[in-house]
Amino acid sequence: MTGPQQELLAEPPPAVLAVLDDLRGFTQLVERVGGADRIGTRKPTDVRGLFVWVRSAGGFPLNAARGAWSRTVQIEVGAAAPVAQELPELAVERVAGLIAVHFASKRRAQVFQGASWRARPLDGPFDMTDTSRGADAPVFKQGVRLDVRMHAPV
Repeated sequence: MTGPQQELLAEPPPAVLAVLDDLRGFTQLVERVGGADRIGTRKPTDVRGLFVWVRSAGGFPLNAARGAWSRTVQIEVGAAAPVAQELPELAVERVAGLIAVHFASKRRAQVFQGASWRARPLDGPFDMTDTSRGADAPVFKQGVRLDVRMHAPV
């Protein structure tokens, strides 16, 4: 007889964790979404307020050249209800734009767990509105894709 099975979840790639760590340290973003707990690697169960979901983008290869690994990271910003008296589609679009500008304006490499990394926007913000809950209850989403290059610690 065995006890309940524990669900094993894979840890996100280091590039995703580096971006997540950077976003949680971005004070203007944390205040705008309502706290660092609204920024994560899993979709929240409550989609009424603003949320930021950081994940590895599918369909893009992991590249390695000259000692650096390159991974495409996708950041999704979403909300289903008005945010601070603002339409959810506008709030989501503004936060996604803020994230894109944040990464576009960084010029220096950063360090995460001993590895240096740099991110540059590939595209976005782009519309990803989800109507799977019905046309009358959409989750407004905007995405930003980043090319994250990490250099292994020596």
